[in-house]
This record gives sequence, C-alpha cells and structure tokens, in this order.
Amino acid sequence: MMLYIKIKDYEKETKIVNDLLEKSGLKNKNICEFGCGTGEHDIYLTKMDYCIHGIDLSEEMVKVAIEKNCGSYEVADIRYYKSEKNMML
Repeated sequence: MMLYIKIKDYEKETKIVNDLLEKSGLKNKNICEFGCGTGEHDIYLTKMDYCIHGIDLSEEMVKVAIEKNCGSYEVADIRYYKSEKNMML
C-alpha cells in the first residue's frame, strides 16, 4: 500500500535539493527531471535559475506542467528514455 500526503511543502523540498546540489559542487543549472509530475517543484527551481526539462509517462501530468510554463516537458517512459541532447547534470 502506498500513502500519499496531499499537503506537501514544495518550496522547502526544493530548497533541500538546491542545497544538496550546491554542496556537491555542481555548477551546471540544467536539470533533467525524471517523473516530473505536474512540475510543482519546477516553479521554485526556475526561481533559483535552474533550467528544467521534465519527463513523465502521464500525458495529463505533463499537460499541467506545461500550463505552469516553468520548464520544457515531454511524455516518455523513463525506463527507455534517450535524450537527443547531450546534458551535463
């Protein structure tokens, strides 16, 4: 059984991700996000100057993410995904 709590602090979670990336010494601000869902984290990541490319299997989720206009998105199965770009993460 999986439990999902609807009340999430996306901003706090995004700050944690940013802190981890900064501590790791990464300078590149390009993120390829597998399983991006509706792109809620991306709203905060773009405010931190990250460039997001989200991938999700759900067309509905990707549609919502695109409507938020906070990154670029595509519908794809992450198990078989191959980027056409050379991304340095």
